[in-house]
Amino acid sequence: MPSLSTHAAVKLDNSYYSVARGGQFFKYSPDDNSFENLEELNIGGVNKVTKYNDKILIGSYLPALFMIYDTKSKTFIFEFKLDIKDEYIFDMFVSEDEVYLSTYPNGTIYTINLKDMSLKNKIELNNIKYSRTILKHKDILFVGTGTKAKLLEINNESVTDILPKQYSNEQFVYSLSKIDDNLFIGLSPSYKILKYNLNSNIFTEVISDALSDDYYIKKPDFSQECKNFQNISDIYFEYCENRNTLKRLLPSSFVNNTGLSGAIIKDNSFIEGITRDGIYLKIDFNGSILKKNDLIQYASNNTNPFSLVAHNNIVVMSEKRIWVMTT
Repeated sequence: MPSLSTHAAVKLDNSYYSVARGGQFFKYSPDDNSFENLEELNIGGVNKVTKYNDKILIGSYLPALFMIYDTKSKTFIFEFKLDIKDEYIFDMFVSEDEVYLSTYPNGTIYTINLKDMSLKNKIELNNIKYSRTILKHKDILFVGTGTKAKLLEINNESVTDILPKQYSNEQFVYSLSKIDDNLFIGLSPSYKILKYNLNSNIFTEVISDALSDDYYIKKPDFSQECKNFQNISDIYFEYCENRNTLKRLLPSSFVNNTGLSGAIIKDNSFIEGITRDGIYLKIDFNGSILKKNDLIQYASNNTNPFSLVAHNNIVVMSEKRIWVMTT
């Protein structure tokens, strides 16, 4: 049965760009509900889609390809195939005119120059299989890993795990976000969120369970003192530095079951995005659905199901093949 299951989307010029599992690359415009099937890619799927100027950057798996799509010419203008041992691109981070790629199952970090569209650098991480998430601050790369959680600080040739030891039982550093001089680190499976001050190098646990409604705020503060960002499972959070508070913007009844890829806050009144089941949603901060469009009606026959399950020290992934990993 066809599906339009998608793990990543990005919004550019009022349209969402995404790739369904199986390789269906599409564009959806919620203003007029128009859907355009752009291309059928010969890949298993995509874990990350982002943008650079008027271009869409795509990181795929099975095989691991980095692709650049020009929205003006409506063509792919660059494709780079990673080493055959690196089968998944899990995250991408754009900094100025470079993009950093984190991978699985060898954890290699790639740097692509976006101006001349060439490989600039490659970092092999010893004994790291799964580089889950990546972020750059000044000259330092931060890489969150699994299936044993580490937060690697990479400065030139120096690689240091800076995650406090009390969190070493976590399986993944799942998400990294940066607000001003603070790095926010989402952990899995606990859904804890840590704050790491980049000046003082001090860690603080700011959320003990990101899905708990103890951290939910119905009325976000959109003043200059507060900033919004995404972290674990594409959930939006509000950080107010003057009050040192971090709150979630949707109730747990919603976020427990749905992640919103490419989500944005619009008009300070609602959040919109595409769920992992391929449904466009527009939601207010009470979790009420204002608009819904199931994109499965546009699915091609090439799309494939995907699952990732972590339990104790075992991780099972399926997409065309089944992987069983022990930590």
